[in-house]
Amino acid sequence: MGRSTMTAAGKRAGAFAIAILFVATCAWMTESFGDDSVYAEKAKVGRIKVKVKPKGARRDGGQWSVDGGTTWYNHKELVYLNPGDYTVEFKDVDGWVEPNDKSVTIELFKLTKAKGKYLKEM
Repeated sequence: MGRSTMTAAGKRAGAFAIAILFVATCAWMTESFGDDSVYAEKAKVGRIKVKVKPKGARRDGGQWSVDGGTTWYNHKELVYLNPGDYTVEFKDVDGWVEPNDKSVTIELFKLTKAKGKYLKEM
């Protein structure tokens, strides 16, 4: 078996190529799997996440909507929206009094949080 005759410059070039590949892979992974604000920034939207309390109301069907009830979302579900003013409303659930509607403003690239608490009917 012969010995490798790679020069120091060749070894540095090889190490540099591996480093470039590593950095590119990490950037792709962060964009693909990391912070969801990357998607919001690319799409020019904002985000909203709404807490629905208590767990019993969620279990019985408590959900929230920002489009007049066409689409219903679950507790803490992340939704992307164009910037603007919206009304968060809560689904009618048997045995529970739904929370009052909430007015929210979605800002570009930002996360808006809201919450609604159902009350058990007596």
